[in-house]
Amino acid sequence: MQHLFEEFSKGNDTPFVETMADDIQWIWMGSGLWSRTFDGKQAVLDEL
Repeated sequence: MQHLFEEFSKGNDTPFVETMADDIQWIWMGSGLWSRTFDGKQAVLDEL
């Protein structure tokens, strides 16, 4: 995890994206425009 966030802080999201499961469910809490559930890796990459 430390390596992933080190790379992420440098603007390199590749290691983070590569470790994401295809069936990820990303829940963005709150009441903003992005506040919803993103189902699947492709939805996260395309819509988030």
